[in-house]
Amino acid sequence: MRFVPFKLKDYPYIETNLAPIHVDSNIARLGKNAIRKSDRIIFFANYADGMRQVEVPLDEEGYRNANLTEPEKMCLSRILDLLEKADAVDAEALDKSYGSQFEITKTFRGFDQNFGGERFVSLARDLIDKHMGKCLFPYMLHDLILGVYLAYNKNVNRDIDGLMSSIVSFIEESKLIPTDSDSLFEDIEEKSTPRLFIDFLEHAMPSSIWPSVTDFAVTLFTDPYHFRTNHAKEIPASLLAAFPKTSLLQFFQWVSPLYSEKVGEVFALLGETCDPDYLEAYQKNRDCDAGVVLNTPAFSTLDPHKLEELQWKEWLLSQRRGYDVVSRFDQLKDTDEQLRFIKTCKEAGWDDIGKILAGEEFFLRRVDTETFFALLPHMNLEIDDNRRQAVSYVREMLRYRLAGTEDYLLRLEHPAFADLVRNALENERVESMRVRLILADRFHCPEAIGLKEWH
Repeated sequence: MRFVPFKLKDYPYIETNLAPIHVDSNIARLGKNAIRKSDRIIFFANYADGMRQVEVPLDEEGYRNANLTEPEKMCLSRILDLLEKADAVDAEALDKSYGSQFEITKTFRGFDQNFGGERFVSLARDLIDKHMGKCLFPYMLHDLILGVYLAYNKNVNRDIDGLMSSIVSFIEESKLIPTDSDSLFEDIEEKSTPRLFIDFLEHAMPSSIWPSVTDFAVTLFTDPYHFRTNHAKEIPASLLAAFPKTSLLQFFQWVSPLYSEKVGEVFALLGETCDPDYLEAYQKNRDCDAGVVLNTPAFSTLDPHKLEELQWKEWLLSQRRGYDVVSRFDQLKDTDEQLRFIKTCKEAGWDDIGKILAGEEFFLRRVDTETFFALLPHMNLEIDDNRRQAVSYVREMLRYRLAGTEDYLLRLEHPAFADLVRNALENERVESMRVRLILADRFHCPEAIGLKEWH
């Protein structure tokens, strides 16, 4: 049994010490928010200069060394009297037999909550243990733990520390399977205010459930829309930075772009000695914010090529015209640089342009004429689908475009465009004789401009 009812007669040295004290009820009521621990009583005394915490050890030596003032003894006398009465009532409820999980959960709410979370959870756990194998079974533990958590009134005057540490111990000793523990953590998060959920995380930190709690907390950042309530933004960066490495790696690699600012805060806390694995993990994130990495204190430790790619990525994310992206690629002369630029294009949302620059099969979405003709020299038109898309694009351009047609036709070189050029020449879409001759020569169609001999 975890719960041991308090009886003043079990502590004769306290009973003897308090007996001569004449209790002034007005003074005694200044002792508030009493908390019953296994080895001491804690309460807050309302002094003229403000509230002060008073700790009263229950062992004889500790009690004598506490040197309580007379007003504090008045407060303690009243508190112990109320505690003894509350314990007697709750012990009676604990001794009863119940026939269902519903009755057990309902009984939780009847326990006195005025003497702290630890006492409350001890009562609830003893009640559960007493009925385990009768009307309760191990598969119910998830619901029972949540029932205890929800039954406690978690307002500002309650012992939240005692509740959270006791709930964490309860979860530890229950040894839930991973799916049940994840479901329980989700329920606790959903049923808590941001402050309460952070309290839960902080109390879980020194426990054996810390890795599984942090794995769950990471999913709040990586899958934000899965949860009906999500307190991810309120989790302080200092707490995130204390997560185990395996959890932090998952956080950096999969964190949603909604939390880029939080990522920056964590990197700032990790400082110049930040584990390079974290930087590498975040760079693998498809939504990696290059600006965040460039501003982190440890960015100078990155490989120079990585730094260059991050700078490209930041630039690419700010671009609106595909033409400028292609122009930047054309300025690169080194093959390795070009390959890395193409990879960065794909990561930064310019996937179609990246595929074209790499000579791969592409799907030509809506692009402006300038961008199309800037990309044309890089298109692999030996691929049937690519060739059909390119020819179709030029055909539509010739159908609707009037200005600048000659300049664009001069940029066509692949034999796939021969029929289009021939039709343009025959229909006199090209006025300049110089351009007509160049095109007729390039695509071997002198007859399209009315020439019978070709020298």
